[in-house]
Amino acid sequence: TISSNSAVTGTAQAAKTYNIDFSDVDIRKVIETVSEITGRNFLVDDRVQGRVTVIGPKALTEAEIYQVFLSVLQVKGFALVPSGKLDKIVPAANVSTYGIQMKVGKSKGISGVDAYITQIIPIQNTDAEDLKNLLTPLLPKTDSITSYNPTNLLIVTTTESLISRLNQIIA
Repeated sequence: TISSNSAVTGTAQAAKTYNIDFSDVDIRKVIETVSEITGRNFLVDDRVQGRVTVIGPKALTEAEIYQVFLSVLQVKGFALVPSGKLDKIVPAANVSTYGIQMKVGKSKGISGVDAYITQIIPIQNTDAEDLKNLLTPLLPKTDSITSYNPTNLLIVTTTESLISRLNQIIA
């Protein structure tokens, strides 16, 4: 179920909030609900299936619901790939074959959300291959980490929140 709340103070309207409660709901219904709330268009891969439970006693804004949605997708093994005026929802194991956002550097511009990106990280003071071997167990099997030895780089495809943690470990 979902309910909407909005408060008006003086002449300014406060952000509209929503209470969400999904108990063993088909993930496609969750996608449809998030689309209605956020106004985003989604193209859903046929392999995106499953049941979702989200218990939310606290009212959330549209932006917060979107972040919860990204987390739900990640937990269920799916990823969201922005693509023009629509977002593709695909199995996370295939996310690197899509045009996901790429960032270069250690932590600049990393927001810590559960959106998938590819980040190229220049490594100093150690060998990228050794660091790759150290970090690989910290990544889900659906994500990837590759070392490029000629320039001592790591190329990591995972969520921004996990890249943020990996950057802390690298530092």
